Amino acid sequence: MRNVHSRAIAAPAHVVDALLDTLSGPGDRIWPVPTWWPMRFDGPLAPGSVGGHGPVPYEVATREPGLVRFAFRPGVGLEGHHEYTVEPDGPDDCVLTHTLTGRAVGAGHLAWPLMVRWCHEALIKESLDNAEHAATGRIAHPHRMSAWVRFGRRFLREKPVVGPIPEGAALARAAFERPDYTDSFTIRLRPGMPTDPAAWASAIFFHKPFPTYAATADEILIGDTTPVDFRVSVLVDGERLHMSTLVRLHGRWQRLYFRFVTLFHRTFVKAMLRRAVARACVPAGRGMMVR
Repeated sequence: MRNVHSRAIAAPAHVVDALLDTLSGPGDRIWPVPTWWPMRFDGPLAPGSVGGHGPVPYEVATREPGLVRFAFRPGVGLEGHHEYTVEPDGPDDCVLTHTLTGRAVGAGHLAWPLMVRWCHEALIKESLDNAEHAATGRIAHPHRMSAWVRFGRRFLREKPVVGPIPEGAALARAAFERPDYTDSFTIRLRPGMPTDPAAWASAIFFHKPFPTYAATADEILIGDTTPVDFRVSVLVDGERLHMSTLVRLHGRWQRLYFRFVTLFHRTFVKAMLRRAVARACVPAGRGMMVR
């Protein structure tokens, strides 16, 4: 198996090679996040550092001028390595190439041709977009994600999980003295996603903005009084987005109404969170947005 993608870049080789040094670091200029899982290692970009991206484990095998190579570790369904190389093409131009070399093992025999190959190629083409943009300030021919890859990415989305109202959600905890109903869901964010809770509230409730009752740097409290008296806290805590709902019911009609709402409330909340996070991932070079 050999999968190769190259990009001619109108910049000196040493400029693009310096961009390779940023891989997996806080100022990564190449790896396409938040569209894809971030590349992370347990040490610097040097031989022996172990990590990978998402469910794909590998370690740094080589870092020398014009080359960074990663060796796959067991459990990925592939044996071999992938690497970036930079070759000069004159004094002011170069070619950046990514090469995956190896063989499929186990479930990789089926996963690679069906989906992994196409997601891999989309990720790499977006990383080449990033490198070209970082080196030249433009992308001559931006990569467009195929419908098949967009379909496959649906299975890679983060999933909301239920939990208690976070300790740091001070606005939520002070919303009602004795709420009749509470729940809270959290979903993991990827590096590069927004940290503004107001932006996330707008993304989650894009179809119907609600009044804001209070806000801090990390949390916003929105809600309404009809058809029931409710508050929703949206909190960004590190790499986690929390959405907590609190409801106060008045009278028999509201209690009957909300009993019906609870039949599908949690399903809707999880769907809204997944949708908001998915829309926060846009291809590299286009700018990141939440809407």
